[in-house]
Amino acid sequence: MRMRWVFAIFASFALSQRCPGPAAPASFGIADAGVAADDFVPDGEVTYALPLLSDSEKRGVERTLSSWRVAKRIDEYRTKTKEMYYHALNGYLTHAYPKDELMSISGQGIDTIGNFSLTLIDAIDTAMVMGDKRLFKSLIPLIRDIDFNINVNVSVFETNIRVVGGLLSAHMMAISDSDLLHSYDWSLLDKAEDLARRLLVAFDTPTGIPFGTVNLQRGVAKDETPDVCTACAGTFSLEFAWLSLLTEDPAFEIAARKAVRAVWTRRSPVDLLGNHINSETGAWVYPECTIGGLVDSFYEYLLKSSVGFADEREYGEYFLQAYRAVKMHMKRGDWHMDVHMQDGRLLRPFFYSLGAFWPGVKIMAGDVAEAMYELNAISEVMRLGWFLPEALSLEDPARIVEGREAYPLRPEYVESLWVAYRATKNPTILEAAFEVVDRLNKYSRTKYGFANVKNVVTLELEDKMESFFVAETLKYLYLLFDENNQFNRGNYVFNTEAHPFPVWDTYKSLSHPFEPGTRSFKAKWIPGFAPDTEYRGDTLDAVVSGFATRGGGICLREDWERAKGINVERWRGKMFLGKKGGKKVKKMKKRRKASEV
Repeated sequence: MRMRWVFAIFASFALSQRCPGPAAPASFGIADAGVAADDFVPDGEVTYALPLLSDSEKRGVERTLSSWRVAKRIDEYRTKTKEMYYHALNGYLTHAYPKDELMSISGQGIDTIGNFSLTLIDAIDTAMVMGDKRLFKSLIPLIRDIDFNINVNVSVFETNIRVVGGLLSAHMMAISDSDLLHSYDWSLLDKAEDLARRLLVAFDTPTGIPFGTVNLQRGVAKDETPDVCTACAGTFSLEFAWLSLLTEDPAFEIAARKAVRAVWTRRSPVDLLGNHINSETGAWVYPECTIGGLVDSFYEYLLKSSVGFADEREYGEYFLQAYRAVKMHMKRGDWHMDVHMQDGRLLRPFFYSLGAFWPGVKIMAGDVAEAMYELNAISEVMRLGWFLPEALSLEDPARIVEGREAYPLRPEYVESLWVAYRATKNPTILEAAFEVVDRLNKYSRTKYGFANVKNVVTLELEDKMESFFVAETLKYLYLLFDENNQFNRGNYVFNTEAHPFPVWDTYKSLSHPFEPGTRSFKAKWIPGFAPDTEYRGDTLDAVVSGFATRGGGICLREDWERAKGINVERWRGKMFLGKKGGKKVKKMKKRRKASEV
């Protein structure tokens, strides 16, 4: 019988993180969603006559009124985002469940990465983030009935971040909530452990680097290719460490760490990584280094694991070296381009939408001002199409790469907006988020949910709604508009699929063996940092509080002060719609600034 020693400690931690704030309507469910924007904003312009006040008093009153108007606008978009979640989830449950994902134009279901109701598992913790405990509780029995003992080949990486991560995050939400605790049966953890053990067989390789695909019933096929992407090899440290903590089986955490070490020890002389490696020989298959897909979350998990567990030092040391190498060899102006891992020479001047997460990582690493410049540059891509395309050539003139015009409802841009707003509170970030919500509702919304955009210029749609749209994109947007949310004010680290995990004091379970000869990693003091020049962040801000506990500060106060004044507004202006025979220029709808509302 499993010893659940973490339960009492974790429950007390989670309850201590609860912060007072506006409560979500108790009866706000899928059928009740949908509030008109007119309910939140005044009709027409409102003017105020203040003849009896001095000039300074008038300015004070106007500032108060301006803050009130901004708050009403934020309330409006918070409700819009919540309604979008209900619309998307209702479409999935009504027309696609128990299939993996919704075909949002035809109103049918389709199995994609498995055959286990992917969207249901990926989306359940979003309900809790949005404060709908009733919906969260009603979805648990549906997940309890899922059987992972099926003859299907799955991506080890995708199944871990979406399914194992979703189950673990929802489990910890359930045991930390006093309203749910007594009726919850720990079935989500049981499901997560069952599935993870089926994935664990993929790590049985000479190097410890996992195969990319595994059959949930039969294990790794004899003819399975040993070539695996770098991200697919090293994006397990959050989920597997928590599995070890909750099950008291160190096998998960040990396997994840062995895989990361195996990749990192094979880095190039300039500390760069290729994008594919052979899991049997450890030889690099493709030497291209990128912060986009195939490598992205390897870097992300080095940083987040070092923040997510207070005694974690190894991953933090790796990240510092990797981050330095990326800045030295890949950064070109406000962009990061693909380079050769051996010497950093330029291979491809492309920006990938998957790389839009990088400004958020840089802010968490304390590089706030530089991240804001890069986020603003990424925003300008929104002038070339209504959404971020999959790939953009940065050659002069910049152009969308042929065949990469799609926007499959990806979350990376809004994820960086969310992190940036928490760090700077710059109102132009909210304006960009408002614009994303409006464009999604206007161009991607369908009768049954939201559809992938097949072409960001022509706005042709694809008959599919990705599970990460409800797991990540809408979650990050909602958190942007709900500053007092528990998952904004508590100390959490989000996995690469936006499933939140609490910052914890150790990555080691009680059963972890002692490793003789393990290197001792010590936190290094960064030259130039001193107590009077550090910005350690608001104590309620998890983005910085995870670092503040390190004793090294999050960033230089001067850098943070400068970052607050860097706007994210280059998406404004004219929309360039490329057509044969010339460019057709169309003016975008003029919007009021959030600071002027």
